[in-house]
Amino acid sequence: MNNMNHKTYFLSTFLLYLISFSCQKTDEQPNLVVSEFEKNALAYTEAQILENNMQWVSFIVAEILYDDEQNLYRDGFVDALDNNQNIIKLNDLIGEQPLFLGFITEFERLFLSYYDDIHPYSLCSNGRPNASEDSPYHMASNLIDPFKEYRVFLLDENCIELYFPNELLFDSGNPTSPGYVELSITSTAHPLVDDAEANVGYRRSDCIFDIYSEVDEIPKVDNLFAQDYDNIIVARPFISSKCKYSEYNFNIRDFLAN
Repeated sequence: MNNMNHKTYFLSTFLLYLISFSCQKTDEQPNLVVSEFEKNALAYTEAQILENNMQWVSFIVAEILYDDEQNLYRDGFVDALDNNQNIIKLNDLIGEQPLFLGFITEFERLFLSYYDDIHPYSLCSNGRPNASEDSPYHMASNLIDPFKEYRVFLLDENCIELYFPNELLFDSGNPTSPGYVELSITSTAHPLVDDAEANVGYRRSDCIFDIYSEVDEIPKVDNLFAQDYDNIIVARPFISSKCKYSEYNFNIRDFLAN
């Protein structure tokens, strides 16, 4: 996969302004070329764009927590969830006043590693959210600060929270002990486009051949899956005075709520 493809992991609606600007200011901006690939993004709905970006949010948060063997954030997440009905607002993680010192730096580091295609691949499976050539989930490649624009999309143009339907259990015990349970974390997003009762997810667990975790794509994360696995992270929109989300004719808090 070429570098352009990998730089298409994330979408900011800033792309729409770039395309519009290039059409209106062709004479003034002769070097701004909009590819057919970028034009195809306009064929996708806002729901598709938001859902895939939420998949990336929960995916990156899951990676941070899975790799947090020094416990910089795990206990803080558990405490925060106990006090907030299993919900953490994304703004409390990567906003102006984050709950956990250093979390936003780690989130940005991982975001850029995927955006720039420098994130290591595991010797095991490497499932990750949609980044195929036919997907719209990208931003223009000439942005000076892609993470800044991504935060604008996530925090200013949308309202997103992380919902944890089950417990967060990080202490899995000694691997040689009877009853040992391998640590895994599954990330997903509230479905906005298709079946509101299930969505694709990404289960992160240990790779016995590598220091990097393996990530298995789970075709159907639903209530049955949630009965068998803890440590599930659901990124979902929430309604506020800023974000009405009136275009969705279903309860956007129903997914994995049972």
